[in-house]
Amino acid sequence: MTSPNLLGMPENVLFQILSYSSFRSIQILRKVCKPLRSFIDETEPSANLKYVEISYFDKKCIFNCENSEKKGIELEYFPKENGCFVNHIFKNSFLKNQNFSDIFLQDVHLILKFQKSILAKLEINWDSCNSRILENLEGSFKTRIFEVQFRRNMLEMSKILEIVDPKVLKSLKIRNQDSGSYSNLGNINSFLDKFENLEKLEFEDFKVSIDFRKIRNLKFAKIFVESLTLKDLEIFKEIFPNSRTPKKFSIRIEKLANIVDQISQIFGQPIISFGRQTFRDYSCKVCKPHYNATCQGITKKDVNSCATAKQAKVQYYLGMPPNAGKDRNFIPEGSCTMNLKCPAGSKMLIPVYEIGQNPVGWCAESGSNAGVWYGGNFRMPIGMGRGADACRHSDFTLD
Repeated sequence: MTSPNLLGMPENVLFQILSYSSFRSIQILRKVCKPLRSFIDETEPSANLKYVEISYFDKKCIFNCENSEKKGIELEYFPKENGCFVNHIFKNSFLKNQNFSDIFLQDVHLILKFQKSILAKLEINWDSCNSRILENLEGSFKTRIFEVQFRRNMLEMSKILEIVDPKVLKSLKIRNQDSGSYSNLGNINSFLDKFENLEKLEFEDFKVSIDFRKIRNLKFAKIFVESLTLKDLEIFKEIFPNSRTPKKFSIRIEKLANIVDQISQIFGQPIISFGRQTFRDYSCKVCKPHYNATCQGITKKDVNSCATAKQAKVQYYLGMPPNAGKDRNFIPEGSCTMNLKCPAGSKMLIPVYEIGQNPVGWCAESGSNAGVWYGGNFRMPIGMGRGADACRHSDFTLD
C-alpha cells in the first residue's frame, strides 16, 4: 500500500486540509511542486490573518502579519546597489536587479489575496498616499480596527478609507506623520456618513471641522477642532444624558468662540487643562501674598526682604505665559513673591501640584480683557495640601 500524499487526495479533502493550515504553512506548500502551487493559487484558501501592518516609505517597506495565535511573518524591504534586500527574522535575501518597492507590492498582493476572514486590525503607515499601494489593496478590506498614518489632506484620507469595508469597521484612528503639526483635514462630515457602524474615532495631530451630531452614536471620540460654539455644547448636553451606551469624548479646541462664561452655565464648574498641567477654575476677589523665603534661589536674610506687593510688577501676556508649567521663573527677578490680585470678573487659576512644590498662579480676565493673564509666584500655605484647594483656604477671599 502506498502512503497517502497531498496530490493523491481528492480536491475537496485537500482544500479542507489547507483551510486548517496556517498562512506560513500554505506558503511553504506552494514551494513543494508546481501542481500544488497551482491548486493553492486557484482555490485561494483563507490565510486567517488577524493583524496586518503595511508600512511604505521612500527607503524602506515593512509587511507584518499575525494569526489568532500571535504567530506571523515580518518582512522588511530596502534598496541596495544593483538590487534590494528582503529581511525575514535573521535571514537576508539579496535580489539582484530588482526594485525593493516592486517586490514589496508583489508580495503584499500575493499575501492579501488569501485573506478571506475579517481582520481584527489593519494598520497602514506611509509618508504620502501612493496610488500603486492602493491598486494592490483594491477592494474592501474587512477589518474591525483600522489605524492609518499619513501626511497630506482630506483627499488622501478619502482615498485610503476606500480600501476598508464601512459596514464592518468599528474603530478608526488617523495619525499625522508630521507629529505636532496639526494639519487641517477640513470637513469630515461626508465620510462619517459612510461609517454608520463606527464606535470609536480618533484623530491624532490633525485638525478637523465637524457637525458633532454625526458622532452622537460613537462610544469614544478624540478630536481637535478649530473652534467650539455654544450650539456645539448644547449638542453634547443632549447626547450624553440620553445615551444608552457609555461615552467618552475628548475634544481639543483651538479657540472657544467667546463662550467661556457660558460653559459653566451649561456643564457646571470646569477643569481647564494645558498640556500636562491641570488647573481648577476658582473665582477669587483677592489672593493674599505668600512669601517664598528662597526668592527663586536668591538667598535673603529674612522673608520680609523679598519683594512686597507694591514692589512686584505684574507681567501681562496675551494667551498663556511662555513656558508656563515648564519654567516657573518667567516672573522677573526680585519679584519671587507677589500679591496676586484678581480683578473683579476674573478667575484665579491654581495649578495642581504635589505637596511641597511652589506653584504659579494666574488670573484670567473676562469681558474686554479676555485672554490677558496675570502671573505670580506664591507659596503653598502649610496644611493647604494641593494648589487646587487654594481658594478654599482662609487666606483667599472668594466671590
